[in-house]
Amino acid sequence: MLRLIIINVGLFVIIGLLGLIDSLFKLDGILSFKHYFSLPSSPGWYLRKPWTIVTYMFIHHDFFHLAGNMLMLYFGGRIFADFLGHRRVLPLYLAGGIIGALLYMLLFNTIPLFADAGFNAQLMGSSAAVLAIFFAAATYLPDYEVGLILIGSVRLKYIALVIFLIDLLSIDQSNPGGHMAHIGGALLGIAFAKGLRKGYDFTHSFNKFISKIEALLSRNKTSANRVVYRQNPRATSQSKPKSAGKQEIIDAILDKISKSGYDSLTKEEKETIFKLSKDED
Repeated sequence: MLRLIIINVGLFVIIGLLGLIDSLFKLDGILSFKHYFSLPSSPGWYLRKPWTIVTYMFIHHDFFHLAGNMLMLYFGGRIFADFLGHRRVLPLYLAGGIIGALLYMLLFNTIPLFADAGFNAQLMGSSAAVLAIFFAAATYLPDYEVGLILIGSVRLKYIALVIFLIDLLSIDQSNPGGHMAHIGGALLGIAFAKGLRKGYDFTHSFNKFISKIEALLSRNKTSANRVVYRQNPRATSQSKPKSAGKQEIIDAILDKISKSGYDSLTKEEKETIFKLSKDED
């Protein structure tokens, strides 16, 4: 989550500085990259910039656009990561942004109201991706209460409902494409949480793929920096504490909880950590 915030803020600063240089020296848009990274609503233009279905969710129109999305990401992302595991944040962020982009292009090219503007419209911002995370948390933990200034404790499901209605009722107002994308991201977050309760988790395949890449890179790095040495096996076995085996099991289970949440543990793992922790007492 924090890495996503850093990436979004870092790109905003870099693109902003390049745009400033472009304007000051009248470079005719050579360094203005928002156009190259934003998602066009026209399918024809999209085919010329296929990368934008991912890049659009990392760039923002202005500071307030960025600040609002990053606050929502931090707020909803912390709840999501604490209960569902931080390793699910990135794949859901990307999937939410992609679904939001697809719904945006679909509706912008099929609703008569936007027929004239559909060819020139551009989408940017992480709102759809962020709302996928927030709505997943609100669906999985609907009665989780958060404190809001001047309002007090409010359950997540009510906050999500207000956000959804605002986006739905604002489609024919300003920023219609953005509201369409928001709804797409929100719907994916809801579907993800409901699927997770039934045992379906598409983020597992994504993380498994990433883990294989990390393992391959780690293996190559280890091979390049390997130091060969000999050690007395008797000394090794004598120096290893008797409780090291138990502690390794506990550490492995705790690591799984921190990455994927307590609900990801099997029944045997829950019983094991309970028994081992009891033995330590």
